Amino acid sequence: MSDTPPHETPGAAPDRREAAQRRGSENPAAPRRESLASLLGGRKGAIDASLPPVAFVVGWLVSGSSIGWGAAAAIALSVAIGGFRLARGDKVRAVLISLAAVVLAALIALRTGRAQDFFLIQLLSNVASALAWAVSIVIRWPLLGVVVGTVLGQKTRWRADRDLLRAYSRASWVWVFGQYTLRVAVFGVLWWAGEVVALGVARTVLSWPLVALTVALSGWVLHRSLPAEHPGLRHPVPPEGRGSEQSDTAAGEDVEPADGDTTGGAATDGKTSDGDTTEGGASGSASPDSARAGGANAGSAPPARDK
Repeated sequence: MSDTPPHETPGAAPDRREAAQRRGSENPAAPRRESLASLLGGRKGAIDASLPPVAFVVGWLVSGSSIGWGAAAAIALSVAIGGFRLARGDKVRAVLISLAAVVLAALIALRTGRAQDFFLIQLLSNVASALAWAVSIVIRWPLLGVVVGTVLGQKTRWRADRDLLRAYSRASWVWVFGQYTLRVAVFGVLWWAGEVVALGVARTVLSWPLVALTVALSGWVLHRSLPAEHPGLRHPVPPEGRGSEQSDTAAGEDVEPADGDTTGGAATDGKTSDGDTTEGGASGSASPDSARAGGANAGSAPPARDK
């Protein structure tokens, strides 16, 4: 009889641990987290957008509070930036949109005769952005997920992943309150007070520095909201994929490794699958003495009578 307990196969526990380690190394449960800033980028665009308002304020101050000179300075700088962006390969459509926004802001200020109205479009656009992002979260279409999904070419596949949808929703609130609502509060107070210089300073401070901070903070919230075993933003897990992954993991814990296991065919408690008990607890194996004893018994059996 073996000293090994009948309910445990020798070497099973170490083999089970090794198998679990192999599954852990093969399963991409803890991939390298990808930075949200590396996906979105946009720092150069934010810097370029903050320069025309500075030019407007400088032109307005130098010319003795002339809105016309301020508008001309802003438009001239915007044209120069647009040419530079085209030279480095930016899209023509994006350049034209940026130039049109500056021209429209200058026209509004010239029409109303108030220099602070140059920043009115910026104020209203942030109000609209805050409302749009908040509504997108409520209807379970968070705009951060829409943007990142578009960048990654996922279309709407990310919405099938419940964990990813929840993470995008939480991270989108950072954009609602940490960027757009903050801008509305600051721009609104300064615009109402007619503080043109302060508006120019706020427009610069609350552009790319705030965007960089918002991207970093929302990226942290996004990754903290995902489970540790999630494969990452590039790999949405649909509900059926999550179920199959869990079943595979559960099945892998119950399967005994067969490599190098010399006792894998031993039946526990010396029982075979039919319930018969063998002498050594091994099914299908017998000692030579048992075989000779069986033959002797078979030879001493009385012959059958002829009827």
